[in-house]
Order: sequence, then C-alpha cells, then structure tokens
Amino acid sequence: MTAKTAQDWTREALRALSRDGMAALSVQALARELGVTKGSFYWHFANRQALIDAVMATWEDVATEAIIRQVDSTAPTAEDRIRQLIEATFAPGEAYNAIESRIRQWAASDPAAATIVARVDGRRLTYVRDLLVDAGVPREAAAMRADLFYRALIGEWAWCSHGGPPLSRDALEHLAELVTT
Repeated sequence: MTAKTAQDWTREALRALSRDGMAALSVQALARELGVTKGSFYWHFANRQALIDAVMATWEDVATEAIIRQVDSTAPTAEDRIRQLIEATFAPGEAYNAIESRIRQWAASDPAAATIVARVDGRRLTYVRDLLVDAGVPREAAAMRADLFYRALIGEWAWCSHGGPPLSRDALEHLAELVTT
C-alpha cells in the first residue's frame, strides 16, 4: 500500500464526483478506490466535510482561477484572450463536463455549495465581461454578452456530459465573433 496525500484523496473524490455525484464521496468507497485504509483519510482530513471543502476549493481553482491565469499569461490582446478562453473552457473533456454538472446539481440542494457556485459564477462572468470591455464592447452590452456566453458554456457542459457531441471549432469561432462584434 502506497501512502496517499490529501491531494490524492481530493483528486479521487473529484473523479468519483464526476462519475456518480455527491453520493460517491464516501470515505470508505474512496479508500477502497485508492487502495488504502480509512485511517489514511483521517490523517489528512478531520471529517468528510473537510474533504468536500477541499474538493470545492480545488474545483474553484482548477476550473476558474487556473484558466484565468493561463489565458491572461498566454494571449496578448483581449480578442486573443477570448478565443483562448473559449478553447480552454468549451473542450476540456468528459470528466470536466461531468464535474461541472454534478457540482451544479449538488448546489441546487446544498446552500453551502450554492454559495461557492455563485461566487465562481460571479468571478467567471466578471472576467468575461471585462475581457469584452477590453475588446471594445460597451460595458452594458458586455455584461449581457458575458451572461449569454456563460449560459452557452453551461449548456455545453450539460449537453456533453449527457453524451451530446461538442460544438465544432467553426461554431466556437462563430461564438467568439458573436460576443466580440
């Protein structure tokens, strides 16, 4: 048996969440998947809620802040950043789509999760709005376009997480044109 870190537990919890939803975040089931005892869990986390907090913090960082850092560091103009953001968010893969959908399902019935999702949504919307303003879109129009863009993204995650085909590159390019012009 190899010792596991808190990050190993968190990653496994995210995988389980993407497959089976919140019910999969059982300490015993995760320990079995990791091939360790429950004692390993309690070495890193005080309780299941501490793991859930780590899962949500990791999701927030990886699915929002890391993407923003990547986009801001690699694309020189606002238009380039919008295209980079579309590339980074509209085609990340099946597990990512499922995690987004599962977290949103969970937030519908859990006030603490809903608070985190609302914070993430606000951060993402503000970021897209500010990119559009930087691209020359008037602030009021940028807010509406950011909202439409984000709702299209959430729809894409839901669509793909239930087996639908992802948007084509041409469709994504058209989306970039629609929101920036």
